[in-house]
Amino acid sequence: MHKKSSWNRLAAFLTTFILLMGACQTEPDDTAQRILGRWALTEATRNGQVAESLQDLYFEFLSNNQLNTNISGVPETAAYTIDKKTIQQRQSRIEADYTIEEINDSVLVLSANIRNIAFQFKLARNQGE
Repeated sequence: MHKKSSWNRLAAFLTTFILLMGACQTEPDDTAQRILGRWALTEATRNGQVAESLQDLYFEFLSNNQLNTNISGVPETAAYTIDKKTIQQRQSRIEADYTIEEINDSVLVLSANIRNIAFQFKLARNQGE
């Protein structure tokens, strides 16, 4: 009877251990899905100062890793990839690495160092996205 009780405790321990290990695993990074859509600038800073000249800035992230943006001053399409919390913009007038500071259903905050200038972009998801 003692052996059966020990086996039951061991089985209970292993089951609990396996369930806890599964619960501790991090969820897959869904940033690539969450970022899709068009984001319009609500506030920008350049070297810590408000950058009013960027007021019409937008980023539109498409599912085929294309990015429509006017960050260079004119609308263009660029390629982008996401690696953890970094968006890499390539094949455009401005190539930049943006750090995702915050992302949720309605707000996206990016920071970047572009041509040795520190920028922060606070964007809002366009309605209907």
